[in-house]
Amino acid sequence: MEFMAPKPATSKHQQVEASKFTWTAMYRKQHKDIAQEVVAKRHRATKKPYSRSIVGATLELIQKK
Repeated sequence: MEFMAPKPATSKHQQVEASKFTWTAMYRKQHKDIAQEVVAKRHRATKKPYSRSIVGATLELIQKK
């Protein structure tokens, strides 16, 4: 088996697991969940209905219309 760089070749020769190295794709795939727990998605609050009076007219007059 030939490698493009000496770094993966030496780790393969020493029979070290690829999931132990932070620079491998296997490590990133296995440790993906940890980063998602730290940075949780922000949820937008639902819009709550509110009513306000228009200048000169009260809320009751507007609701009657």
